[in-house]
Amino acid sequence: MPDQAALRRTALAAGLPAIDPARILDAGCGTGHAQSALQARFPAAHAVALDLSSAMLHRVSAPCCRIAGDLEHLPLADASLDLYWSSLAVQWCDLPAVLREAHRLLRPAGHLALASLGPDTFHELRRAFAGVDEYRHTLAF
Repeated sequence: MPDQAALRRTALAAGLPAIDPARILDAGCGTGHAQSALQARFPAAHAVALDLSSAMLHRVSAPCCRIAGDLEHLPLADASLDLYWSSLAVQWCDLPAVLREAHRLLRPAGHLALASLGPDTFHELRRAFAGVDEYRHTLAF
């Protein structure tokens, strides 16, 4: 059976350019699922895990700075990040506000890495319910 941590590191490495960030943010980190992969990929970087929920931050096991905060109003200094990473969080926010904050926080030549849900998310489920009733059984992204 493949090592799950190694698979996450490989997927993370494949999706990002060859960079050496000094400071990285996992925005909307939840329980910190990506933290170990980010730290393995960028071992010299100062890692910051940020989530709206302090209860989620208590579940982050990777060694990092934990900050409770809102992605639309981040409590971080201007031009303080080299990599802004967010996976499955921005779809719950006002996207223009999130992008303004990311732009404010990123240093020149910084990188933005977002993974989110789109209009085709849950299309199979919507199709399955289409013949049942007129109610939308999924969230619109």
